[in-house]
Amino acid sequence: MAGEESLDFVWAHACALAPVSWETIKDSLSKNENSVIEIQEEIERKTLTDLAVLLSEFPTPPPLLVAVLGIYDLRWLKRALAARLRLEAPRGDLCPFSKLNPLAWPDIEAVTRASPYRGVPSATGENLWPVFLDLDARYFAELRKACEDESPLRVFLVWEESAETALTALRLRFLFGWDSLKARPFLGRGSEKALQLFSFSEDRREEWETWPFAELLKSEEGVPWKADPEIFEENLRRRSLQKARTLFQSRPGTLEAIFGFFRWRLGEASLLNRRAEAVGLGLPETRARILGEVS
Repeated sequence: MAGEESLDFVWAHACALAPVSWETIKDSLSKNENSVIEIQEEIERKTLTDLAVLLSEFPTPPPLLVAVLGIYDLRWLKRALAARLRLEAPRGDLCPFSKLNPLAWPDIEAVTRASPYRGVPSATGENLWPVFLDLDARYFAELRKACEDESPLRVFLVWEESAETALTALRLRFLFGWDSLKARPFLGRGSEKALQLFSFSEDRREEWETWPFAELLKSEEGVPWKADPEIFEENLRRRSLQKARTLFQSRPGTLEAIFGFFRWRLGEASLLNRRAEAVGLGLPETRARILGEVS
């Protein structure tokens, strides 16, 4: 358990940290100084550096916060597995508290031996998607394991993981044309709620309004409603960001607040990456802002 003095100090430091500036990112994009991928990597690097510094200020880093930064292990491993198929070296930064051993690459068993990802299942051909879903489930399992039962953090994490499962189900139905029987083995925690969507008619909004995640399908004003995985994901990312920010601001000086700050900054970086990608693809600034809204 982190001491109150450490929590107060880290919380105060977190309050003083400057966020990543969108104006700086946009300026770099407009001048073609860096590629979109390089800019996204810099956003991740800045966020990781800030959070790793905060974590290092604890005499003993809280397991929950170490688990949160395990997102960098998850991302690195996904990229590494994809790079291996292309016979390329993996890219991306790892947290100083990483449980992976990148020096053992390309021996996946050795890379993951001391991590929650040991025993990574083998991909079938070039289909890494089932493997990635398995890795996502392990990341959320580590977070839940580090939370107390019925705590605000656990409630937040259970909601988020269930929503992520629902997003997977939406993609399986509308992007791949799968039915519930085919999708069921690929859905993780919260699959009961996710499977409900396969019984709804695609264009009958009144049926979808009974679904626990119906609010995440709300579209922008003036845009006709439809069950769209992209809209769901945009709303999910924003809602997770809002929930994390509320945790940080409403519980100052607590582990919950520091957790909220970590998730807030990670979510903010994710949305900035989406916004940079949208601008890089030539989308209008207004659309890019909607895709990466962080306010």
